[in-house]
Amino acid sequence: MGMVHILVLIPEIQQLYSYMPYPELNVLNLTDTEQYYQRTRALLWNFHGYAINCGVVMVGAPRAFMYRDDKNNDIYAGYMLNMVLAFIAHHNGTIRTRPVYTLKEAYDSLSNRSIDFLPFLVLPTTNFTRSVILFHENLFVMAPTGGLMPRFVYLMKPYTRSTWLIWLTMIIYCSGALYVTASCQEHNLNFSLAFLQILCLSLFLPAGATASRHLVIFVLLTVAGFMLTNLYLAQLSTSLAAGLYEKQVNTFDDLPGTDLTLPVIETEIKHFHQLPDIHPELASRMIVTSELLVDIYRRQLNTSYLHCGYEDRIDFALYQQKFLRPPLFHKLTKIVDQQPFQIPIRYGLPYLQIFNRYMRRAFEGGIWLKLRTDSFADGIRSGQLHFFNGARYMKVKSNDLQYYYVIGAIWLMGMILAIFCFIYEFVRGQESVKA
Repeated sequence: MGMVHILVLIPEIQQLYSYMPYPELNVLNLTDTEQYYQRTRALLWNFHGYAINCGVVMVGAPRAFMYRDDKNNDIYAGYMLNMVLAFIAHHNGTIRTRPVYTLKEAYDSLSNRSIDFLPFLVLPTTNFTRSVILFHENLFVMAPTGGLMPRFVYLMKPYTRSTWLIWLTMIIYCSGALYVTASCQEHNLNFSLAFLQILCLSLFLPAGATASRHLVIFVLLTVAGFMLTNLYLAQLSTSLAAGLYEKQVNTFDDLPGTDLTLPVIETEIKHFHQLPDIHPELASRMIVTSELLVDIYRRQLNTSYLHCGYEDRIDFALYQQKFLRPPLFHKLTKIVDQQPFQIPIRYGLPYLQIFNRYMRRAFEGGIWLKLRTDSFADGIRSGQLHFFNGARYMKVKSNDLQYYYVIGAIWLMGMILAIFCFIYEFVRGQESVKA
């Protein structure tokens, strides 16, 4: 039935014959070629209620999936499935859907012709044909975004190299000012001694007898301390407002040092290992996982794993972050694989050319893009996707006990050091008294 444009001429009886492949196989007795052209241009484009079997992969969102609405009605969703449904409705056909639970079952169903269409991207084989190629779909990997650092780090982060450099510059500048002031007043004070006195003052330690020359130094230290304090508070406030995040995976070269693995189904992992430019670090982290768990992990944005998929499925999962800042996952820019975007079809369909023409025009007219956008909204309505709450991931509790861990550790170290010094001085004093 795949060959539909057939006209048979029998010279002995001067008769023309053709046939109609649907809704039932009928032989047509034609009187002239005009009837054949009418059959080709009009009758073949009307399916007359012909039933078309369409397989629906249960883990096929956003390409094809089903759900029930509030009125308990079955809703067909997915941009590839809706494109097939629109084609069938436009040509007066009827749809019969069949659930497909695994890719192996999908391959077998196409091979034995129990389904006509499979709105899903599968690896090409010789057991079925495919529709016209619209474009090449890219396969990407998405990685978890760096999480918030522990809150005790916030107090230490403002002490950067530039902060210590500014503090050292202040000490040297004030030491030079003290040295110049002492030289003008004819005091015997070298630069090293001036530096030690300024260092003691900056650490709130006594620097000897107070002289009139120290007044200018006190003013300079007060102004410099005011500047450093405000610099520290400004950096701390910025960190508290925006948050501090750990280093994230931006390329495959960043994977060493992480424990992230990549769940992949068995049929795809063999294909990935055969790719010539697959990154060895990515290939070593692939683990065989069931199709259902791969889909669940990706849709739930499980941060314990890397996730891979063609761009439509990656964008479908990332759609849940529409109102989330910062995101939980980000898509790596490296393209892992490419596959022609085409719908798998069984052999022998009489309306394959009609479907290819319809599919090409739907793509060129922007209908495909509209259906793809609608499938994301259907994912929310069906419950397969959920918008993540940003407040859960953005909140920084500045008064949390963890925020004061560094302060407590420094205080405890100071107390322990003070106790040891006291015991040492006490024991040494007792020994000197006995001596």
